[in-house]
Amino acid sequence: EEYAMILGNIGAVYKEQDDYERSLECTQKALEINRNLFGNNRSVVATNLFNLGNVYARKGDFARAMEYYQQSVGILQKVYGEHHPSMADLLSNIGGIYVTQGDWVRGMEYYQKALAIYQEVLGEHHTAVAALWSDIGYVYQLQEDYVRAMEYYQKALAIALEVYGEHHTAVAGSWSNIGRVYGLQKDYARAMEYYQKALVIYQEVYGEHHTAVASIVNEMGDVYLSQKDYARAMECYEEALSILKEVYGEHHQDVALLLYNLGCVYVEQEDYPRAMDHFRKALDMSREFYGEKHPLVAGIMNDMGALYTRQGDYATAVDYFRKVLEIRKEVLGECHPDVLMSYYNIVMAFCSLEDYPSALLYTKEALEIARTLYGEDAEQSELYRNGLYQLYQQLLKNTDEYEEEYRSFLSEVVFVVRFSETDSVAARQGLEGEYLLLETSDGWNLDSTAFLLSEEEDSEENSEEASGAEETTDYVLMKGGKIFRYSENIVFYLKFVGKEEKQKILEAYRRWKKTGDWIG
Repeated sequence: EEYAMILGNIGAVYKEQDDYERSLECTQKALEINRNLFGNNRSVVATNLFNLGNVYARKGDFARAMEYYQQSVGILQKVYGEHHPSMADLLSNIGGIYVTQGDWVRGMEYYQKALAIYQEVLGEHHTAVAALWSDIGYVYQLQEDYVRAMEYYQKALAIALEVYGEHHTAVAGSWSNIGRVYGLQKDYARAMEYYQKALVIYQEVYGEHHTAVASIVNEMGDVYLSQKDYARAMECYEEALSILKEVYGEHHQDVALLLYNLGCVYVEQEDYPRAMDHFRKALDMSREFYGEKHPLVAGIMNDMGALYTRQGDYATAVDYFRKVLEIRKEVLGECHPDVLMSYYNIVMAFCSLEDYPSALLYTKEALEIARTLYGEDAEQSELYRNGLYQLYQQLLKNTDEYEEEYRSFLSEVVFVVRFSETDSVAARQGLEGEYLLLETSDGWNLDSTAFLLSEEEDSEENSEEASGAEETTDYVLMKGGKIFRYSENIVFYLKFVGKEEKQKILEAYRRWKKTGDWIG
């Protein structure tokens, strides 16, 4: 039993040193000994399983991490019941994996369960509660709900100040989180103010050459990069890199991150050879620590693909984006925002190559993911629906192979126009909100399978015929059974309504053409 405990402790040390293989080896041996001694009904076995899960989570193998966490949960429920701090630790880590995989709803659900246990057992003003407030704030940050993110980071800060006072690293961590939110809101002055507060504490507690100091300096570099102050961004990244190399040596995953950040600065400065050199170094080092299947590896490869895109090498870009998609699907699951972004990158690269059949294929898959993630009417779903329409336009110029597919697509969508309060021309006519597009003066109508070209595209194609004459298109719009005519340029969107609803709309339109009354 004592030997197993020593092995477990050694495994924990290796984990902190980022030597994951040795950590796994020691922890697995400790688990085998404890299982032979006690079976599966002792908390020490649950602890070994929990630690194995933590190592796999660090490695980015979230499926294996979840497997060990769930085994640990089963044991802890028998040993301690549902309301124990160790159970809350597990639930919190499980929530963290869901958040990383983009399942924010389930992640938040587990965070809330863990929070309830901590509050019940440890009280409202415990550091474990503060840590959960920060985790919840991070979820809202990912969702771009910065008001609520700030609210939860402030709750964490209040507890840290109450427990530790002003000069503690936990307080610095909260200052850093708050600064990050201000940065995301583009309030760079306040972001830098809070980063400076955190930096002073870290330097006071740890000295000038500590990884926490490097982390804050790196974040300050991010602010400068966002402000396009590339010289100061480079200065911060190089300072952070120098600290990390001093602490870790040349080969460490945090060193890889700083090399990547420096590469991003070189991209913005259009020094593409040096950018690619830094990205390759960061990629090789990240693969060394994490293996091929890790979100960070995918992220670096994604930016390498984007760099090839900038240089017009779309074929190589597609190769990188496809590899990124494969990794992200395996690590994050089929339905994740980063997976959807990979589809977007692939589609755009294929369009640049004028490989529209391949672009169409990936756009269809992307639309299904967007629907699952965000819903049918979300902006993201609309983006890919409009993309499909534009791709059908391109494809049907040269072949009728996609005619039937296009008609099926049209049978579920309508064209809509949206006017906002800021649209002065529409506002003068009393138009606001969403309108159904019924027909245009140049021949398109709701019952047509012909393509509706935008005003800009139409004017380009007919510029020679126009000979400088200004011809405007009249648009017939409908909202709430009322018909309007509009003569200014518009932007139209494709809205999904489904086959049955589209048929009802068509029938109402046909009646209107015959009788002049819109019914339905």
